[in-house]
Amino acid sequence: MCFQVGEFKLGGVDEKVGEIVGCEFWMNRAQFLLWAHTRWTVDVVPGRGGSFSLEAPLNRRFIIRSEMCAVPSAATS
Repeated sequence: MCFQVGEFKLGGVDEKVGEIVGCEFWMNRAQFLLWAHTRWTVDVVPGRGGSFSLEAPLNRRFIIRSEMCAVPSAATS
């Protein structure tokens, strides 16, 4: 979801994982660790997202596309 700066309270379990066009992207730290070996892309597609997110009036929503990355096994590293 997309919020204006200061409208979403971040907690100690949230981690900034990057920026998208100058906007900070945050994720729950535990979820981010689960996705450590995943290549993911944040995209915008037509359709309704969360009704209180900034993109809702534009009839757009965010979607994350992902694919697993190769992880070397302990025997080959």
